[in-house]
Amino acid sequence: MPLQIRIAVLASLVALAAVARPACGDASAPALQDAADPWQISADFNAIGQFHGRMAAPLYVGGSSSGTRDGIESLTAQRENSHSLVAGLNLGVRLGEQGELWVRPEAISGIPLSGADGLAAFTNSDTQKFMVVEPTLYAALVFVRYSVDLGGASERVEPDGTTFARALGHEHLIVQAGKMDLLSLFDGNSWAHKGADRFLNWCFMTSCAYDFAADARGYAIGAFAEYQSGDWSLRGGRFTMPKVPNQLPLDWQLFRHYGDNLELERRFDGGALRLLAYHNHMRLASYGGYAGVLAPIPTAQDGNDPGLPNPRVERDKYGVGLNAEYTLRAHLGVFGRVMVTSANTETNAFTEADHSAQAGLLSEGAWWRRPFDSAGIALAVNAAGGERRRYLERWLPSLLIGDGQQYAGAGYYTTAWTGPTASAPFHYGPELVAEAYYLYGFSADTHVTFDLQRIAHPAYNRDRGPADVFGIRVHSQF
Repeated sequence: MPLQIRIAVLASLVALAAVARPACGDASAPALQDAADPWQISADFNAIGQFHGRMAAPLYVGGSSSGTRDGIESLTAQRENSHSLVAGLNLGVRLGEQGELWVRPEAISGIPLSGADGLAAFTNSDTQKFMVVEPTLYAALVFVRYSVDLGGASERVEPDGTTFARALGHEHLIVQAGKMDLLSLFDGNSWAHKGADRFLNWCFMTSCAYDFAADARGYAIGAFAEYQSGDWSLRGGRFTMPKVPNQLPLDWQLFRHYGDNLELERRFDGGALRLLAYHNHMRLASYGGYAGVLAPIPTAQDGNDPGLPNPRVERDKYGVGLNAEYTLRAHLGVFGRVMVTSANTETNAFTEADHSAQAGLLSEGAWWRRPFDSAGIALAVNAAGGERRRYLERWLPSLLIGDGQQYAGAGYYTTAWTGPTASAPFHYGPELVAEAYYLYGFSADTHVTFDLQRIAHPAYNRDRGPADVFGIRVHSQF
């Protein structure tokens, strides 16, 4: 089916969702999310525009980047703007009393800042590593969910875009299988999560060091289970890894290449604490080189070619992190995350950070009589592990970051890489992120967000930046 027709079909379904939704003022109209309804349909639209001005960076002399202030995979030092548009449709059907089937077709288009290169803490959480101006339609989510009530006092599960309203006991089991978004299952936080109502930087939708299983759009196929008993929850799952790091095709060999995740949550009055661990196994290159030879990480186009100087071979990556949230008083809360990972392999599926920490403060607008508004401020620190740091100090490139350039005539897989000059040293610094936003709500479903981010030491380079990024987001759902 031609792309234009597929986009038209999605637009028609979005319009159907809008028509099917009862008017807000009609109290007699049955809600689409009523517990008795056998189906549910909702749609959403998210548009983000961002801009950054010139930033400080040394002039490159000689080599492939001569005459510019950018390396091969730098956040450009020149003025730049970007945009992204995402539209999705959530279609749900009840499968008996306890089952649900969900499908989400999604369309995206846009131009990311610097092609999504040059930062660990990328500034737009809607950015995908395959994003072009022409709209692209794909199946984002296709999964089934089965809920088992194991007893205890009943509590209401509130409906959202991919959940039916239902009552479940304090002790229950939920099982899911299919194509899912891991950030809707693990590392959640009431005050900082993936979604259109909080921060824009993707380092505040989860820990930047959480190299969760996903394709280049952020989705994976697998199985998930959650057991809840009172104030405790235990979650776990196994998911597909990409065939090549940070690329679209998924590896279906779930008993050979996989991402395992396990999370324990303890809720208490006003807050929650979560302990998350993950283990990924797939073909990966190493920042320490191979067989005593240090060479650049293979490109995405090189794939898993075993004949390269630094080939992708069977390797493991581990990580463990803490996630906390606390409501200080009504409509005011704080959050924090910290995560550390093994740092000897290339990034698997998310971004170029080995260790990360973050904290933030948010307030909802009921304080100033704007019930649909919110505001927040947050700080994050990303660090490169020892082997990645030594790799960067040789000016070598990875998939998403690299401020080095090649000597004239040198091949990609030589170690003949340099900085702005042949003798320039690489001055490492942790990547620092500060973000503040104000969300102006027209209703619970439609809002505009004004956002400012400052990023110091982009891609761990103290000689570049800081970069100031201004953004605006328009969101509507129905």
